[in-house]
Amino acid sequence: MTETLTEERYVRDITSFANSSRGDVWTLHLTPLGITAKQSAICRYEDIVINRQAQFQYNRKMERLELWFMFYCRSNGRPLRIREIAEIIGTKPEENDAIVVELSQHPTLHIPYYKLYKNPEDAGELIVPNGENYVARWISAYGSEAGLGPAPSTYSECNSSCNQSTTSTEDS
Repeated sequence: MTETLTEERYVRDITSFANSSRGDVWTLHLTPLGITAKQSAICRYEDIVINRQAQFQYNRKMERLELWFMFYCRSNGRPLRIREIAEIIGTKPEENDAIVVELSQHPTLHIPYYKLYKNPEDAGELIVPNGENYVARWISAYGSEAGLGPAPSTYSECNSSCNQSTTSTEDS
């Protein structure tokens, strides 16, 4: 049986997670859809400066945590395709049966964003004891597909195989 994430637990855990974030911090925002945690990070890949936007949102209808993300070329604002993102962060989302990554219209920005969520048809379960933070455990299990690291010190860093990464806002 798959664990259902309640909105109450999401709000508690996303608040705790955001309040303890370091580096490229997560900020909380109240939207018509509830509490959203947002983060923006800058990284470098080869000679390109890239902006990664990431937002956690609780989907009330599906009772699940969703990560909305997009990578942009900072120089011209061009959104990157999923295969470009995968190359930068060193993942192969098409080979990961535990997750679904789809291009959808962002629920509050109303522009195309990638939406990542746990595959409801995957046999693996994400069991999070009540004493642990659901968001932190979710990132550890699925976040690498969007450039979020599993270790607490690297949750917010645009790292993985983006070896020249930096969280600096400088373009040089």
